Amino acid sequence: MEKQTLLQYLETVRDLLAMRYVHEQAIRHIGSEYAKLDDRVKNDRYTPFKATPTFQDDGKTPGKGCIAVILIPLIAGGLYAVLDEFLSPSNEFDSGAMSQPMMVVVSIVIAIVTVSLLMFIVNMKEKQDRERAHMEHQRATRHTDEENEQISAQNARAKQADQRRMTLLEESRSMVEQNLAKINAALDRLFANGVLYKDYRDLAAVCSIIQYLSSGRAQTLGESYNLYEDECFKHQIITKLDEVISRLDQIQSTQMELCRTMQSCNRSISSMNSMIDGLNGSMASIAQSEAVTAYNTDCLRRLEDYRQIERTFR
Repeated sequence: MEKQTLLQYLETVRDLLAMRYVHEQAIRHIGSEYAKLDDRVKNDRYTPFKATPTFQDDGKTPGKGCIAVILIPLIAGGLYAVLDEFLSPSNEFDSGAMSQPMMVVVSIVIAIVTVSLLMFIVNMKEKQDRERAHMEHQRATRHTDEENEQISAQNARAKQADQRRMTLLEESRSMVEQNLAKINAALDRLFANGVLYKDYRDLAAVCSIIQYLSSGRAQTLGESYNLYEDECFKHQIITKLDEVISRLDQIQSTQMELCRTMQSCNRSISSMNSMIDGLNGSMASIAQSEAVTAYNTDCLRRLEDYRQIERTFR
């Protein structure tokens, strides 16, 4: 095979390998987005509902306890005074004046009446406070219920949008997978003629071989293989695509062909991901869906062009 024909063959392989890489990344991105949506839909990971306010009424009246503290000593003191009066040996009864026991009894009665009045006032205030708190609780509960109804409606709309987007993602993945299958089939046909040895059928190797032949550093595939192996052994070139992507600036002068190819791949991947991310299930996403379809149609057209080129290598 002549050098110019060989270069055309290798450039066709390079383009197909680049397209395969872009499609594989797109499928990975679609799978990641679909998994996130699927998890959110299945587990209802949407805006959480607000907790309903609780109202606690244990029926206790702290005021009664305070009043009892006052009442008990008064009664106890009164009884003690009465017993002391009647049991005292010097007890003398003066009919012209109220006796001390009577005074104590009157004091106790007054104390009881006063305490009862205080308890009534405290109970009324506590009742009013409970009623006021109950009304506030009812208002807060109604407000929370209204907010939860809005959240429920909002979550339902979000869930429907996610489900529509999942459908669009499935359709996009199906189109991309169909294209990927055709790309792989085209590569299999190109590799079937045995022009390119199987150990050099990856994007990094093909780009390096194209650079060797184009620059004149090698005249044949055999010389290109040797150069590639030598530079790999000496760690003068990078062959892992993940590492290449993170070090594009460093390989511009040494692996220009691979650098240009990966930069083009990155632009295509970014464009594809943007289109995929725009599939939100709404009417506004129709344009994005059409863009994905247009991209796939363009890929099919390019595949057909490559198919025409394939015939020259048979």
